[in-house]
Amino acid sequence: MNTRIKELAQQCWDKRPEGQLHFDNEKFAELIVKECALQCIHNEDMDLIEKHFDVAESSSQAEQEAAAFIAAEDKKVASRYGYVPKLHPSEWKD
Repeated sequence: MNTRIKELAQQCWDKRPEGQLHFDNEKFAELIVKECALQCIHNEDMDLIEKHFDVAESSSQAEQEAAAFIAAEDKKVASRYGYVPKLHPSEWKD
């Protein structure tokens, strides 16, 4: 998590009348959305928001997760509708 997220989070603490500190989740979400909107307005880079908040995954990890998700969904559909989905070449067996 980068410093910008921490800065936004710091803006979301307030003191209750009882003297207790309270973190306002809605305000935090609102600040993140506004920050994302600003980044989208100023740039056209699809990964910009992930880069801006330093939460981007490595592409190979993301691709592996996507492939695993697709395979799992294919199996669910196959069991539900009774057909065998096309296998990815990595799943071919001799």
